[in-house]
Amino acid sequence: MSLRAKSDGTPPEQAPVGTHVAVCVHLIDRGTQTSEFYKNSKPQILLGFELVNEKNAKGENFIIWRKFTNSMFETAGLRLMIERWRGKSFANQEEADAFDTRKLVGQPCLVNAVASKDGKWTNIGGIMALPKGQPKPIATRKRVIFDIDEWDDAVFATFSDKHKATIMASPEAKARFAGQGQQRTTQEMPEYIPEQEENPEAGFDLNDPPF
Repeated sequence: MSLRAKSDGTPPEQAPVGTHVAVCVHLIDRGTQTSEFYKNSKPQILLGFELVNEKNAKGENFIIWRKFTNSMFETAGLRLMIERWRGKSFANQEEADAFDTRKLVGQPCLVNAVASKDGKWTNIGGIMALPKGQPKPIATRKRVIFDIDEWDDAVFATFSDKHKATIMASPEAKARFAGQGQQRTTQEMPEYIPEQEENPEAGFDLNDPPF
């Protein structure tokens, strides 16, 4: 038997196209990433949204992802997405720069899932607020926040090898672990056990988003 791994020809299961009720459950700092296509380097974050009414073949709610340049400039995609989600614009650049993206985690929304051009993947086409009066959905997956500047081995250990390699390729991670090589992608790390909220709906008002 050959020990060379091969593709079985089956693409990963994709979330269905359409508009879905979702909750933002993951915020991952990817550090500064270089684009060979655009020939530039920019800081990136990755947001993960749990589709609370759509299950995969394992019986788990789908998660759909979107990466953003970590910028709150007036034309930046992250800022425009947050403004549509909040239903209001930031008053000025100072207010936008003061916004803490950690506030996004745990917040509900509607996600517009669209198919990629080749039809193989489902991507996020848009994010918007829930209609007024709609009950807050409850996510089943654990909330995860990862910040390279506040490195947490236990959280990092939960990522796929691909996510780990991407983060470790950033200059921020390289500087943090200079001289340690790629050990952080393979070493044994403690189990990540997130804290649970006593009442996840406490203090939430769809007419006054808390972010």
